[in-house]
Amino acid sequence: MEKSRESDILFCNLCGTMLVLKSTKYAECPLCETTRNGKEIIDKNLAYTVTTEDIRRELGISE
Repeated sequence: MEKSRESDILFCNLCGTMLVLKSTKYAECPLCETTRNGKEIIDKNLAYTVTTEDIRRELGISE
């Protein structure tokens, strides 16, 4: 449960886009330009898994 709450702070509350850490003071959404306190994001990790199917789909390759 804790991991899902941690990952929520890495995304914009308004549009869901991943935030970009502009400085140690704030992070900004590149889509809607909403800002968030950088202290909430610093030292947080985001991990995800990319499968071969994900890569094939992205590149438009069929089996």
